[in-house]
Amino acid sequence: MKVIKYDGFKNALKDGIKLGVFITVILMAILDAFSGPVVAMRIREVRSVWPIEDEIVYNVAHWHLLALTFGIIMFLLYLELSLKGFSRSLISWLTVGGFALVTIGGFFYMLSPMFVGTSVHEIAIRSLEIKNNVLPIIEIGATLLLISLLFTFFKLLKIKQINFL
Repeated sequence: MKVIKYDGFKNALKDGIKLGVFITVILMAILDAFSGPVVAMRIREVRSVWPIEDEIVYNVAHWHLLALTFGIIMFLLYLELSLKGFSRSLISWLTVGGFALVTIGGFFYMLSPMFVGTSVHEIAIRSLEIKNNVLPIIEIGATLLLISLLFTFFKLLKIKQINFL
């Protein structure tokens, strides 16, 4: 938080990198890292009631969100060293916004069986409804992340004067 106090909160809002790293870590801690102990505390229910597809979805989504978190933090730190001005602010806020949408959507996607009833048939149907409702949010977040990566790529090409041909 020293970075925010030093530059001032108003300047931190202009530059998404300064707050982005903190927002990323907080979202990961609350939504992704917290889900592991929650599932572990209810492991008997998970193993006996959840359909196997939902168990696989949880495991895959959990590790992908952890990997995405570390990748986003490294990307934001790279932006800190590479870009200046409006493009830096735009790319950083696109990245943080995309990450927030993907993480929040991923949380509900991977834990959808916990938000529904207890019978196996009911879990499968209602879990699928939640996943279908949350998927557009994840897609919007992933699109924002892709746009930020493309902006960064073309901005760095412009700065470095790299020619492919």
